[in-house]
Amino acid sequence: MKTSENQKDMDFKERLRKRGDSLRAWSLRNGFAPRTVYVTIKRWGSRTDRQPHGGFGRQIMALLRKEMAG
Repeated sequence: MKTSENQKDMDFKERLRKRGDSLRAWSLRNGFAPRTVYVTIKRWGSRTDRQPHGGFGRQIMALLRKEMAG
């Protein structure tokens, strides 16, 4: 279980890195605190059954998934 969660976290980081970006830079560019983005990805990055309940978590995951898909 831990391996798949860590793998999903790394997927976001690797995809950003391939685009020449970092998670910190992405966070700041989109107006989020880097720590909030790290925690959100840790909690929700590997979940496919549910979305964050609201607030910043929902915004972060929606934006990240949108950017990673396109």
